Amino acid sequence: MIDADVVKRIRAGLPVDAIRQVQTTLDSIDVQPILDLIGMSMRTYQRRVKEAKPLTPVESDRLYRLVKVEERATEVFQDREIAADWLCSDNRALGDTPLNLLDTEIGVDMVERALTRIEHGVFA
Repeated sequence: MIDADVVKRIRAGLPVDAIRQVQTTLDSIDVQPILDLIGMSMRTYQRRVKEAKPLTPVESDRLYRLVKVEERATEVFQDREIAADWLCSDNRALGDTPLNLLDTEIGVDMVERALTRIEHGVFA
């Protein structure tokens, strides 16, 4: 899918099922941290699933950020489970878990820079 199509889909709102798909892909991450990241309560999530309502553009964008960072972490660690564990583990260099930083653009930048340093052996 080309970037312009991704932008259109995010602006239109990803299907609510995308949350479960991401959670299934990450396997070791429960759905609640994903909901926290995108700014959605469990009650809202359950209602949206029942009514098959899409995510808002902001929720969709945050979920997409998680997917992109998870793909990058999997590339760096060469293992999806290790990548998911890293995303959920406290990181002193970042001052939080990488997952908790993905709700802002600066947080995404920090996590991506950390992954680049790990990839180049600067710190583990």
